[in-house]
Amino acid sequence: DLIGSREIMEMRNYADRGILWALEDADTVLLREGELIPSVAESAKWKGKTSFLPGKVCIWGAFARKSDVQSRKPVATASDYMKMVREVYPDHMRSMVGINFYDWAFSRDLDQWIDWEKGTCHFDDGSFAEFLTFCGDCAKDVDEAVANELEIRYTDINGGFGVGESFMEPTPEILKIFGSDYEQYELYPYPSAYNAHHGGRALEAMLFYGVVTGSEHREEALRFMEYMIREAAEPDWKYGPVTQKGVEKEIEEYLEEYRRREKDENLDFSPLTDQTVPMFRSRIANSYGYLYTDNEIMKVMREEALRFFAGELTAEKAAEYIQNRVSIYLAEQG
Repeated sequence: DLIGSREIMEMRNYADRGILWALEDADTVLLREGELIPSVAESAKWKGKTSFLPGKVCIWGAFARKSDVQSRKPVATASDYMKMVREVYPDHMRSMVGINFYDWAFSRDLDQWIDWEKGTCHFDDGSFAEFLTFCGDCAKDVDEAVANELEIRYTDINGGFGVGESFMEPTPEILKIFGSDYEQYELYPYPSAYNAHHGGRALEAMLFYGVVTGSEHREEALRFMEYMIREAAEPDWKYGPVTQKGVEKEIEEYLEEYRRREKDENLDFSPLTDQTVPMFRSRIANSYGYLYTDNEIMKVMREEALRFFAGELTAEKAAEYIQNRVSIYLAEQG
């Protein structure tokens, strides 16, 4: 009656086969104005229909110490980010294992290389080879990474959901509180082709839900889906609610906890400024496009990436093989 999956390609496939009930054809509170975070709902649409929605989401972005990048041109793409890291933080990559960084960084953002509407890909345009070469700068194994471990991480790509993370964005209030020695961090959009048009960060769904069209109990399944998204989606350390009411509750609980801790100087808590809550709301409103988790295309990409890390292929040759294999896959699916 109800289908759940972390992988958005799987949910799109169910929608294409007519297995999922388009919510526009159902009587559901989920699509009413003011119910869901607009960017979350918009990003879940597939071919103009809403056939599935996430229960909770995580927001991904890249960051770097502001004082190190003030004089540089803006970081807007994956290529910009990699060039910045290479020039400003040459030791950063050697503190991580190559395949681990590959797995959770740009490889999950397939929209960089695939045009889903046309059913085409462009892994051979140099961008994927650049990404592989970037990962090749990393340590070869855990022992090497531990030996090169940095005391302070000045740049990274991370995901989370929380009001307190907003303090990382530089504001005048931060300097007033901590002085000029305080480390300010600049947050970047998670670079992707999708976000190049929206200027936001990427979303990761903890689990997508969809109702089976032919189920005799689809109305009951829809009510349960509504419950899971609207009532049962309690936030945790990484994932947060997708309803606007849930976001306001998250803010209210954060402020209450902040005031409690503020009275106890022995308790640490992210600094609160006049911009903390507006920045949090802005980050949520400008997060578009879901990261991929585990699908046939990613498996093909990883197979060839492993051959690159083993020294069997150059980055360019691995990209060429991926281009050929994924092109065939997309054509077969088309």
